Amino acid sequence: MIKSIVRSIVSLTLLISFAGVAGADEVFRLPLSNVKWEPIPGMPKGFFTGVLHENPSTKAQDMFFKTPVNGVVPRHWHTANEVLMIVKGTFHLSGTDGKGTDLMPGGYAYIPAKTVHVAVCKGKSACLVYVSSDGAFDMNVVDEKGNPVKP
Repeated sequence: MIKSIVRSIVSLTLLISFAGVAGADEVFRLPLSNVKWEPIPGMPKGFFTGVLHENPSTKAQDMFFKTPVNGVVPRHWHTANEVLMIVKGTFHLSGTDGKGTDLMPGGYAYIPAKTVHVAVCKGKSACLVYVSSDGAFDMNVVDEKGNPVKP
């Protein structure tokens, strides 16, 4: 358990330290006010993503994810590993076991590739979540049995 936590912290530290790298000798900076927000295809109204950085070789991405109050992110999985850090709001994250955790600002989650999960933005304010993936970002929505669901 401790090794897993340490590995996650080291992974997050490496992701954050390389998140803004535009080139080997240059620093990339992007104020939140300059993030280009795009609606998320296949998601209900009010869900947006703002890509901060994408590695041209691996397609790994750092982004922000906005959800409306009570917005439900459907049951899904990603091909790449995913790291979440809550910036604003209460983000309830559950796995297929039905056990969930309310993550508040500063809360962290590591979701291994192909792990089915679901989330809900709870509380009185919209959620803002920092998301990092170590490969191309995708979202594969599935039903309760794990069968693909078309958006």
